[in-house]
Amino acid sequence: MERRSGVSIRSYAAAVATRLAYEGASASGVDVQLEIDESERATIQTTLDTRPINTKRKYDGYQNEFVQWCTSRGFQDKDTVTGGKLHLFLSSMVIGRKSKKNAEKTVGGSTVCGYVNALVDLYNQQVTLRTNSNPHPRTTAVKQLIKNVQATTTQTKKKNYEDRGIGSLLDGYSSVQQFQQICDAFLTLNDLRGRVAFLLSHFGLLRGENVRDLEFADMFSQKLDGEGYQTCTALVLLIQHGKTNTFGKMQHVGYMRNKDIESPSRPLLNLKTGMT
Repeated sequence: MERRSGVSIRSYAAAVATRLAYEGASASGVDVQLEIDESERATIQTTLDTRPINTKRKYDGYQNEFVQWCTSRGFQDKDTVTGGKLHLFLSSMVIGRKSKKNAEKTVGGSTVCGYVNALVDLYNQQVTLRTNSNPHPRTTAVKQLIKNVQATTTQTKKKNYEDRGIGSLLDGYSSVQQFQQICDAFLTLNDLRGRVAFLLSHFGLLRGENVRDLEFADMFSQKLDGEGYQTCTALVLLIQHGKTNTFGKMQHVGYMRNKDIESPSRPLLNLKTGMT
């Protein structure tokens, strides 16, 4: 900083010191901001890496389709998620196309909602990384588009006389006899592991992944007092994993021997814990 004529030495020194302090503070602020950005990026990456496998595979596929579509359209903001681009992508690339799993069917409302959820997730990532300052992409137009697709899907199913029992209470077992037949089928196939997994899921209201990922360290027995003359021992499972428990929350599931000696739960406990 050159000294100007008519400025005292003291004033000149103060001005230089102020400028140097400002430049130092600016450089320090940039370093801190870079550190903050890197910390946030690491958190996002950890979140993506620890997602359930099925969710990660589904979201990655939908998001890649959107990115490729943005590249082909040559948008100036590239793959930045906005409400307008989301609406156009759904209208032109998703709605009305043939299903990838069944070429005879078109994409339904559930698939469209899956695309919206995946692209909203991409939008949230961009907002966290400060690369997207646009409003939330789930605009009124997008919501109405989803409703229109859902209404059309319902009308199409009714027109094609699709089985309305699919996904309802009729699409499962509802009687003790049916339940017994399912359990016996596993024994007929000599599939004890499948039978135990089915019974654990049924009596514990568990998802399949909760049972498949169980280890012996997750099981223990607990004697219960005040249950009569005979010793009452419960089988307890510790659940710290699964789609509905991604943060390792401690959850307990308990099993007791069924009073009915014909119940499939009796051999279940014998197989898993050796109780008599």
